[in-house]
Amino acid sequence: MKKLLILFVMTIAGANLYAQSIKSATNKDLGKIESDGTIKSSTNSIVGYIKSDGKVTTSSGKTLGYIKSDGKITGPTGSTLGYVKSDGKVTDGSNKTLGYISNDGKVSGPTNSGIGRAVGVEKEWAAAYFFFFDFN
Repeated sequence: MKKLLILFVMTIAGANLYAQSIKSATNKDLGKIESDGTIKSSTNSIVGYIKSDGKVTTSSGKTLGYIKSDGKITGPTGSTLGYVKSDGKVTDGSNKTLGYISNDGKVSGPTNSGIGRAVGVEKEWAAAYFFFFDFN
């Protein structure tokens, strides 16, 4: 479930986004998302991409999923994984709350416990990061 929340945050937005760092709840640098959708780790290595069509891939090109402009998140075969709502609520395909992404960049779990921060990062891109790249 944590990976689904990450996918949500990182993928949809970002046309005017410049490189923004993603941080853990303890303020540890986890990585960054560049304006072109390149996703980098804390060591600055490329770990994935968010394409202009919403496709999320690994650095080797493996498709992880898609983030649609309406906030819908799908897996690589098109199955619905969840949604990023306009208010920042992240849900799975059954509408179960997985977490929240606030306007100030706080990323939290279903009980509002802090997971991390993505200040200046669009909600969908932040979700994608925390779903696909941070939690293993």
